[in-house]
Order: sequence, then structure tokens, then C-alpha cells
Amino acid sequence: MSGATQDIYMMGKTEATECYRAILRMVKTHDEKTEKKHQVEVEKYSISDQIKFLDGIMQKGVSYFNIKEEKNRIEAELLLAEEKLSTIKGPHVDWYRIGESWMAKP
Repeated sequence: MSGATQDIYMMGKTEATECYRAILRMVKTHDEKTEKKHQVEVEKYSISDQIKFLDGIMQKGVSYFNIKEEKNRIEAELLLAEEKLSTIKGPHVDWYRIGESWMAKP
């Protein structure tokens, strides 16, 4: 290979490396945000299930402890979890626009 050809090859290799590193950073950021959102959603659904469970206990009339007070506490936790969930905004990566349609998930 001549010197000019080798220089062009190295330039192309460097550009491709930088491009795919940028793509990997986008994927990592996207996955981190998705994981954080998933954790908050799990918390939200857990709290919602606790409320449904307490509603069932209240309908049956079981009263070993103050169910209404516990339900109010859990409902407050649910509101906090919903607030957390609404603040998490993950980046949207348009793989088609940047020419990497093979990265788009089906």
C-alpha cells in the first residue's frame, strides 16, 4: 500500500471507530434510562397492588390494624412513584435517520 492509500484507510478507520463509539454511547444512555424507568414502573405497580390488596381486606372487614391509615400512606407513596416516573425521559434514538436501521428494535 502506498502512503496516501494507507492514510486514507486510517482516516476511514478512525471515522468509523468514532461513529460506532458514538452509537454505543447512545445505546448505553438509552439502556440506562430504560432500566431506570423500568425500576420506577415496578415500584409503581407494586404500590398499586398493595392498594388493591388493602381494598380487598377492607371489603372483607378484617381490621387487625388501621387499614384506612395504611391505605392513605400507600396512596401517597403511589403519587410519589408516579411523579418519579413522569420525570424520567429517555432519549429517543432515530436509528433510521442516522443511517443505522439495523439497530432499530422490532
